[in-house]
Amino acid sequence: MGGPPGRLDDLRGVLREGLGVAWAKASRAYLRSIAAAALIRDADGRILLVENAFPRRSWGLPGGRLERREEARAGLAREVHEETGFAVEVGALLTVVVRPTVVVLVFAATIVGGALRPAPVEIAQVAWLPEDEARQRLAAKARR
Repeated sequence: MGGPPGRLDDLRGVLREGLGVAWAKASRAYLRSIAAAALIRDADGRILLVENAFPRRSWGLPGGRLERREEARAGLAREVHEETGFAVEVGALLTVVVRPTVVVLVFAATIVGGALRPAPVEIAQVAWLPEDEARQRLAAKARR
């Protein structure tokens, strides 16, 4: 496969190998966008969630859509910084979530710098939550 691991061009391989999904079932028409999200924990094991201000308020992991041909880890670091003000080191790919209009690559990430400065237009609020509460808020978003 061409390019370093994590490039958007390698999505076919991720889908084929990691999910057992034939590329024909995930055609370009089906995949409108690719996004990345960061699972960030603090020293107490709490998970960082952001409440998006639009299109409707909902809680999620920090991250967002990748730009065309953007390397996934670099794009995720950019998105986390834009949304939260934190600089992160992006670690292992944890899971891939396939939805009708988007594929979300979820990575572990660690804060390595910056300061909490939520994007005022995009992010309504930021919270460090215990895992159980974070799961509940993420599940509520998935049910929508």
